Amino acid sequence: MLLENRAKRIEGVLETATEVWLVEAKDRVSSDALGALLLYERLYRQHFPTGKLLVKVCVADVDDVVARPALEAFGVRVFVI
Repeated sequence: MLLENRAKRIEGVLETATEVWLVEAKDRVSSDALGALLLYERLYRQHFPTGKLLVKVCVADVDDVVARPALEAFGVRVFVI
């Protein structure tokens, strides 16, 4: 059970008065980030029902012109730094 719970760790949670940002950090924008963020969104809603808007965020070093539109289609905000 401990290993299962450790596998589901989000990189960051930022909370404002109206929003909660769930942040996934990756080396490269990828579909892996999308899957992780969808899982984190579900788990966060289940364990912390705040009623606030949940914002999914992917922060990456390298962009991917194929994966990025897919993430954005699912409402993920993408930041390449």
